[in-house]
Amino acid sequence: MGSKLRGSRLESELDRARTEGNWSRVAELVKAAKSRASGLPSHLTKLIEAEAEIELFLESQDVLSPRSSHTSGLKASEERLRALLGDDDAEAMYLEARLLLAKCAYVRAEGKTAVGLIDESGMEKANTPFRSLRALRLVAEAYAIKGLCMEQWEEGEGGESRRRQRIIGSFEKAAELTISYVSELEKTLNPMRGG
Repeated sequence: MGSKLRGSRLESELDRARTEGNWSRVAELVKAAKSRASGLPSHLTKLIEAEAEIELFLESQDVLSPRSSHTSGLKASEERLRALLGDDDAEAMYLEARLLLAKCAYVRAEGKTAVGLIDESGMEKANTPFRSLRALRLVAEAYAIKGLCMEQWEEGEGGESRRRQRIIGSFEKAAELTISYVSELEKTLNPMRGG
């Protein structure tokens, strides 16, 4: 079926599978997009391919706890994402690419790198609507990752109270965005009830 999809229909199928977290379906659709002229921009295909690889890797882990041994399982995905950051035509993908790289850094137990990538993404300054439901979820995850990473740090500038406020603020923002995500997801999956 995936090979029969083209252009905007293929993109819609990819968005749906990403929103549902159906990563094996996403991987199938990416193959279809790459196998011939699908009409999808190559940078979008690369982003989604890297994302699917990351998510499938994470799903394959029995218990996910950040550790450096995860590096090899994420290497190819990270290389694709870094290549996107160097591509001027992929500027619309920078936020998602940086947040996915931050997720990889967190999984590799590199908290400071993860927070640096999150800060570089500019997500806290962005006042634009999310490109997709998946982008909303990535930002919610990034706030949670930032909070988890900061919990591991020693007391920093401004003292323990300031550090705690930043951690709580990250978790509150993650919760707020997750609630928005779930609400929008319900509307998408149940259009008759949402409208």
